[in-house]
Amino acid sequence: MMFKILIIQAAINLSDERTEFLINDRLSFMRFLGLGLSDRIPDARTIWRFGRSSPKPRRSRRCLLASMQP
Repeated sequence: MMFKILIIQAAINLSDERTEFLINDRLSFMRFLGLGLSDRIPDARTIWRFGRSSPKPRRSRRCLLASMQP
């Protein structure tokens, strides 16, 4: 699920706080992440930690964006 959150962030260029808000706000994001209405979502701090735990976050983001191009 956390990797899918990074996909959402990279695709729309969102901050961690905005990502948390939009996951709570949009059913389409919740469905994409496999979450139900009663499930807890990661907060912005958890998203930040996971995004920074990657050994090379910038390279990962570039690869992710490149893979999303048609």
